[in-house]
Amino acid sequence: MTTRNLDTGTSARNRELPSKPNLDQLKHQAKDLRKAHRSKNPDACGTLRRISRLSGLTDSEIFASEITLQEAQHALAKDYGFNSWAELKLYAESQARKTSQDDASSGEPQLPGTGAEELVESILLEAVKTNASDIHFEWQEGHLLARLRVDGALRNSEAQIPETLQESVLDLIKSFAKLDLNIRNQPQHGMARLKINGNPILLRISLIPYVTGESIVIRIWNDSSFKLDFNQIGFSQEQETVVRKWMSKPNGIIVFTGPVGSGKSTSLYSVISELDSRKLKIVTAEDPVWRLLKGVQQQQIDPSNGLTYPKAIRAQMNQDPDVMVVGECIDKEVLDLLINVALTGHLVFTQMHSGNGAHALRQMLHMGGDPYTLGKCIAAILSQRLVRKICNDCKEEYELKDWENASLGINAKTVLFKGKGCDKCHGSGYRGRTAVYELLELNDELRSAIVNNASIAELTEIAVKSGMVTMKQDGMAKAVQGITTIDEVIRVCG
Repeated sequence: MTTRNLDTGTSARNRELPSKPNLDQLKHQAKDLRKAHRSKNPDACGTLRRISRLSGLTDSEIFASEITLQEAQHALAKDYGFNSWAELKLYAESQARKTSQDDASSGEPQLPGTGAEELVESILLEAVKTNASDIHFEWQEGHLLARLRVDGALRNSEAQIPETLQESVLDLIKSFAKLDLNIRNQPQHGMARLKINGNPILLRISLIPYVTGESIVIRIWNDSSFKLDFNQIGFSQEQETVVRKWMSKPNGIIVFTGPVGSGKSTSLYSVISELDSRKLKIVTAEDPVWRLLKGVQQQQIDPSNGLTYPKAIRAQMNQDPDVMVVGECIDKEVLDLLINVALTGHLVFTQMHSGNGAHALRQMLHMGGDPYTLGKCIAAILSQRLVRKICNDCKEEYELKDWENASLGINAKTVLFKGKGCDKCHGSGYRGRTAVYELLELNDELRSAIVNNASIAELTEIAVKSGMVTMKQDGMAKAVQGITTIDEVIRVCG
């Protein structure tokens, strides 16, 4: 059995690792390093400067700083030429297993199960700490690589997966979602609930066999970091006023639209959580139910057992609801039922995958929705995208470029900001995301245009003339406010 040295060459070595590293000894070395810091031993400072926040400090400034055991371990790993303590730990464990297997009389290799569990746990922990939305396990040049999607962009995980653990890591993740380990040539998907640092997380696991090997993508829903705060999801004061007006309607359909990963579910949940469930009967039909909402009766769609969206909607009409939330308007049957629910005096919230409000209207017409009843029942459409926010730790002013003045019509005296790049944002200049919105409210002119089979361009033109602020305009306003950058708005909104 071969093992792979996890050193990537990104950190110069100050000390040489023993050929048979002992994990307990390494842990003691990290504790000794922390003790040396506490006793103000200057020999410790060279290693401690491996910690990014201490890299430019003097010895006395380092001694004045608190050092955690985890930081001491990280600094020690850097001194040995590894990217992180997790990598050093995995390497020591893999070497210990190799020695044990070589000494075994049978010569049969043992499955590195424990190492795989610790590695996957470290990657999940890193994903939770960085607020990653997804983890991608994929093969590149014969090696299994873990990448995290943070603030919409992919970057490599700090942990590398040694050759001895690659198949075990994939099998372990499959076991989380109860996938069939013997199936190697068909896509599979499943769900899993785990606890990381005592906090429950929900994982949606998708597996696809590619030519290079099996790829697993994990979508993460972290209950501890998910905060439903209507005031913190990116609405301007004017937008909040409009949305609250929509929420107070006695009936009609309000559609949340955008591509996958645009944050529309978070916005929908935040809006629903603002409704007074003490006075209203709120029911949902979702696939899946991502979050439990206080005072809301939520139903999980399960087509495998015959519980489809249409069946759930029909059944819930017998529950005397005031508000109905349907996870997705997926076809004409669901659309017709939502229209019927709205016509009988109920407020309906649903989602669609569309570019914007005008696209959503045309999509519903393409499904076969009746233009007159659509115009009568659709109250409003909220479209959105997510843009990265400027990192507050490296935020700085910059001068407008000529093309920004000329093509975007921004006043040359306007102060704009960008992120310089720092350790906290991994050099990207961005940290966290917020939404940019487009609120389309139907009026008589738009309803007439729907009946007359108006195009997307015509519907958009009417909406803008009626006062609708486009997503790009909302994004530019947030750039001027110093929340995001013009480059980011153009990247997302075009």
